[in-house]
Amino acid sequence: MKHVIAKSAATLILTPGLAKLFGSLPFAPWATGAPVKGAGWFGAYGVEQVEDFYAGSTLALSLVLAMLAVYLPNRALIRFRRV
Repeated sequence: MKHVIAKSAATLILTPGLAKLFGSLPFAPWATGAPVKGAGWFGAYGVEQVEDFYAGSTLALSLVLAMLAVYLPNRALIRFRRV
């Protein structure tokens, strides 16, 4: 049970840091249309709605990457202990 709590805490600690990192990256001129098109697929057309979509997608991506950053080293450690 302690391991589950530790992994969950590590994931929740990493997620906002990754979101802040991704949010601070500058857009390339050719890449500014991608979030606008993605938001349009979900019916967001105003500036505020596009920013909300970008924030939500950045947070979701950060959560997935944080879960991978916790899961993969743990999995490697388990395999290393078995050998």
